[in-house]
Amino acid sequence: MFDREDTRQYYIRREILRAIASHTCADIYQNDVLRFSFLLILCDDAQDWGRKGIKELYIPKDHEYNFNSIKLELENEPYCCTFSDDHSVSDVDALRIVISAFKRQCVNYRNLFRDGLDTSSRNFSFNRILEVKYTSIADVVTYTLTLRVSADDQTKVIVSKKREKFCSKIEWEEKKFKNDKMAPILYSEFKNIATFNIDDNFEEISVILI
Repeated sequence: MFDREDTRQYYIRREILRAIASHTCADIYQNDVLRFSFLLILCDDAQDWGRKGIKELYIPKDHEYNFNSIKLELENEPYCCTFSDDHSVSDVDALRIVISAFKRQCVNYRNLFRDGLDTSSRNFSFNRILEVKYTSIADVVTYTLTLRVSADDQTKVIVSKKREKFCSKIEWEEKKFKNDKMAPILYSEFKNIATFNIDDNFEEISVILI
């Protein structure tokens, strides 16, 4: 039999080890924001965005990255978690790399927070906000991409463009984008895992993950 201190240590270490094991396993359903595994998932993603790849050790980075915050609102249920950061890029290739990495995160979060029998017991909403500033020779355009996960709506990414339209009605229907760099990248990256909607003013795109 364990004495009191050994019992205490057992429960502490069991929780720690379960969090370490479960936070990298996509088969485990995450529906409680107060678990250590939830915190580890967010910390991993926050660290990963600033981590250098092998190429970047020898080639200067062509974009800037800033981690902003992980904000937890725990006063009342459902709790709210908001993860935000931003990138500044200066060419289409860098923009595509950022959006491709964001898509992988979206897919990962969709799997971890997927809908199921216990969706109604999910005690949180989750917002993953990425701001991308694209600087070209002619202009600077700011995009905001927000992944939204909640218990009462489909998981989706809302993409807005500051004070500008993405395209015309004909361009949207034909999926041929002439004056915007983000829209064709979004479509090529998400087309196999999502459906697309756009608002009446062609200023906000909804990418609904399926």
